[in-house]
Amino acid sequence: MKDALKEHLALIFLCLFYMIGRDILSAYIAEQHPEFDYYTLSTILLYILQFYFAACVGIIAFLLIYLIVYSVKNYRAKPFWRRFATTFKNQFLTKQQWCGFIIIFLLIPLFFAFIAMYKQLIPFVNPFCWDKTFMQWDYILHFNHHPWELLQPLIGYPVITTFLARIYGLWFFVLAAVIIWQAITKERYYRMQFLLTFMVSWIILGTIMAYYFSSAGPCFYNTYVSATDNPYLPLMVYLYHAAPPWVIELQNTLLTYLQSNTLIFGGGVSAMPSMHLSMAALCFLICSKHNRWLGLCTFLYMIAILIASVHLAWHYAIDGYVAIIGTILIWYCVGLVLRFVPNTLNSIHTLQIADANYQNIKTDDNDL
Repeated sequence: MKDALKEHLALIFLCLFYMIGRDILSAYIAEQHPEFDYYTLSTILLYILQFYFAACVGIIAFLLIYLIVYSVKNYRAKPFWRRFATTFKNQFLTKQQWCGFIIIFLLIPLFFAFIAMYKQLIPFVNPFCWDKTFMQWDYILHFNHHPWELLQPLIGYPVITTFLARIYGLWFFVLAAVIIWQAITKERYYRMQFLLTFMVSWIILGTIMAYYFSSAGPCFYNTYVSATDNPYLPLMVYLYHAAPPWVIELQNTLLTYLQSNTLIFGGGVSAMPSMHLSMAALCFLICSKHNRWLGLCTFLYMIAILIASVHLAWHYAIDGYVAIIGTILIWYCVGLVLRFVPNTLNSIHTLQIADANYQNIKTDDNDL
């Protein structure tokens, strides 16, 4: 466990840094807004339980996929189940992996709870003021068209809208599954690059940039910019009639709590940058390092999230572009730090050796 703590020291530090920043921000807002209603410890626990629920779903899905892929590649192995159990144990159940898994399984849900609070505090620090600018940039970037107008003739059908809404709604489960996979994988080097990029992306993109470029998104343009000059009004009318009811209900609920100065479970609004796209891009980056077909699937999923975020009026297109580019830059910067800064994490050499050993195991076992 001592070696595992050393390996994850940077992640623990980032989580503590994020927590301290939240406490300082909370104290500042409490002084400026004494009427503000903070959510209780029980609400924080709900965020933690939400992650564990999503993680359990992700683990079950991963086990099924692993079993299917292993079965296809090793269906002639005899005895099958004993070979499968041995391969799975060697690949996922070593002491090093379980120690790292426990640390991540405790750290990430707590980090998510901090994310949720930061997100809900944005309008108290910097009221939404960039929406009109992002609308104009979108219009210019897309050759004097609003992005949703370009998409509408192609996907403006209830069945497609419903499909995109479901894809968008599965985002947290997909992300949780990838986090759990990376928490327990033997590929220690890319695992650490993924986890560091995850935290740094939320700190830089999802917090610092979100606070500076405070914006609510197209679905709230009518409230925070203009009710008379709203280019998204036709899209909202379409969504009201064609989208699954939960989409409009969720948008209305978020708006209600935004205007009530109350923190709730699942609340908070932030358009720029889109962390849905940031995390989808991160999933693509890590999956492409493992398998080209898995990389292709997650790339298509990222594109679907980008289209859904615009079509469902959650984000401006530029929110997604900035998130994808920003995440890729952070990914490669973290990689450079891991490779070239001496004694990074005090374990970079160990991580590289672990990856080399893992590749040998993969070749010998002919597994995933």
